[in-house]
Amino acid sequence: MKLKTYTADELKEILNKHKEWLESSSKGERANLSFANLSSADLSFANLRSANLRSANLRSADLSFANLSSADLNSADLSFANLISANLSSANLRFANLISANLSSADLSSADLSFANLISANLSSANLRSADLSSANLRSAELSFANHQLINPIEFMSKFDKTDEGYIVYKSFGENHNPPASWKVEAGSIIEELPDRSATVLCGAGINFGTKAWCKENCSKPIWKCLIKWEWLPGVIVPYQTDGKARCYKLQLLEIVDKANL
Repeated sequence: MKLKTYTADELKEILNKHKEWLESSSKGERANLSFANLSSADLSFANLRSANLRSANLRSADLSFANLSSADLNSADLSFANLISANLSSANLRFANLISANLSSADLSSADLSFANLISANLSSANLRSADLSSANLRSAELSFANHQLINPIEFMSKFDKTDEGYIVYKSFGENHNPPASWKVEAGSIIEELPDRSATVLCGAGINFGTKAWCKENCSKPIWKCLIKWEWLPGVIVPYQTDGKARCYKLQLLEIVDKANL
């Protein structure tokens, strides 16, 4: 579909009608800027809450301090856009192109960023609490784990006890799916499964395991104490937004533990 270009006056009129629509659904009109050519547009401080910007070209646009909460930005081109301190909470950014976009201090809480292209994006200090990063491309993105609820895998693994052989972790079987028939769920058994290696996928293939606290809170089945040997650590994948569980390629079952004693 050919992109539509708007004059400054036309864009101003759309924003004014959108403002009326936000204040009273019986007046005004929701902004429909889908497939709009807004490249390099100055939309700083604009109120585009719940606007339709699907597949819009916002390349190099200034959206600093803009309100884009709950906006539909599916497949939009936001490459090189300035989104400093923009509010994108609950926005749909699925398949959006955010290459080299500046999202510093942006509010991306609960935003759908699944499959978004975030190569080299500046996400420092952005709020990504509960954002969906599944299958997003974060290659070379500027991240600050401490500031936006992303988990540093090294810090996550430090939560587990260590022995001379490796890390002690915990898991249960049959909570949501039955274990593969090839697994022997018994003390001393070593089980394997090729994991999904993407850290942006929260629940993927592999052998899922958790911290003591996570298993105590979420497991209804018997909980196994397990060992991930030092040489098996390259097979461990810690999702960026884990709430206490990760996955691995290989682990050994040691014994069933009393949940009350975790």
